[in-house]
Amino acid sequence: IDWGDGTLSAGTVDQASGGVTGDHVYTAAGVYTIEVCVTDDDGATTCDTVDVTVEATPNEPPTIEPVPNVVIDEGQSATVNLVVNDPEGQPVSVTVQGLPSFVTFDDTTLQIVVSPGFDHAGLYGPVVVTASDGALETSISFDIVVQDVNRGPSITVPGDLVVQAERPDGTIVDFEATASDPDDGPLPTTCEPPSGTEFPLGLTTVTCTAVDAAGVGVSDSFRVRVELATKTFDGFADDVKALKLPKGTANPLLAKIEQAKRKFGEGQVTDAVKQLEHLIDQVGRDDGKKLNAAEAAEIRRLTQILIDHMRGMLDPS
Repeated sequence: IDWGDGTLSAGTVDQASGGVTGDHVYTAAGVYTIEVCVTDDDGATTCDTVDVTVEATPNEPPTIEPVPNVVIDEGQSATVNLVVNDPEGQPVSVTVQGLPSFVTFDDTTLQIVVSPGFDHAGLYGPVVVTASDGALETSISFDIVVQDVNRGPSITVPGDLVVQAERPDGTIVDFEATASDPDDGPLPTTCEPPSGTEFPLGLTTVTCTAVDAAGVGVSDSFRVRVELATKTFDGFADDVKALKLPKGTANPLLAKIEQAKRKFGEGQVTDAVKQLEHLIDQVGRDDGKKLNAAEAAEIRRLTQILIDHMRGMLDPS
């Protein structure tokens, strides 16, 4: 059988009916003249022809696999792979409309990349994908949902501080701690102990905390070292003067404070401790006589703070 398109193939003869059958697939529309030749056992051949009209297959539009809505957190990334086909195998062009600024489309790989930042929370769409074979087209759509992500706050505290004690009870220490949140902006901070309060002699750890609107907290800490200095003894003397004692009572006490200050300033810490121990002995003698119980107790308390601190300096263990 000559199928008229340059293709030959063997047919099958039905011995009973004398009919000839054969199968062939045409790849293009048109009118084809089919020639059928039959040869018998004696070598005699007979041919006949028939015209066949092959109609073109109707064009169908391209197909696009559905894309579900893209749900993504701020700061994350997702890739949508488009799957596009044409029933006739024709070339297909793909366009995407309605893309927000944080989404890109590659018309070569057919990939849509979604990369929202931390200020993109919301609903975006519809995103419309259209595939065309030049004659027919198909469209689908989907939405992009960007979910808000709370970013925790940050806090800034001072470095470790070293200050000199103004008096035996310590000194007022001022500092600043700040906090901010990417979503809420500046935040109030809470520090313990707070700024503007009296810090005792020695080392104190300050912890500062901030909490954003979503309840996410952050904290940091630093240390404040309050050191004993000669001016601490001056502050001690001022505390004694504030008691408004008679000069005959106050002057011997102030003299011992001054002697302790001088010894401390000279680096003779042991001798400074001894002077303050003499001060406590003097208070004991004056208690109930030149000093009332409250005055004596207050001077002892302040003196003992200095003695304990200096003993710690002499034996850090």
